[in-house]
Amino acid sequence: MKSTRSVAEADPDDYSTIFFTGGHGTMWDFPDSADVQRTGDAIYAAGGIVSSVCHGACALINLRDADGNPLVQNRSVTGFATVEERLAGVKSRVPFLLEDELRAKGAKYVRSTVPMTPHAVRDGRLITGQNPVSTKAVSDLILGALAETE
Repeated sequence: MKSTRSVAEADPDDYSTIFFTGGHGTMWDFPDSADVQRTGDAIYAAGGIVSSVCHGACALINLRDADGNPLVQNRSVTGFATVEERLAGVKSRVPFLLEDELRAKGAKYVRSTVPMTPHAVRDGRLITGQNPVSTKAVSDLILGALAETE
């Protein structure tokens, strides 16, 4: 952990995958971060995998594809659901609702019918998990996608 570089210090050419972890703090840190956008866009443009779990999907909101469209547009994705915000008792304290924001960017948002259960979605090189308990499912999808590129 002592030698972990920030996304600002990372050279996207050195990575084939980026994984945006969650936590409510990401709702303030990720969406408008130029470094998050630069790195995520570059990894995806180079044929890499962009992935997230839970609120980490906030990083996807302003990522763009090669044509300048939202990366999530017309793509199946997931992230922390509005019903889960309500159950966590923080719906009124977050700056936006992730589910709504992803839909506003044109995403085909999908969620588990049972809150706080593992749920992960892969749409090509875009891999997302709904909530914290989805981390293993996301990891398995990432490993499968990486194996396809070998």
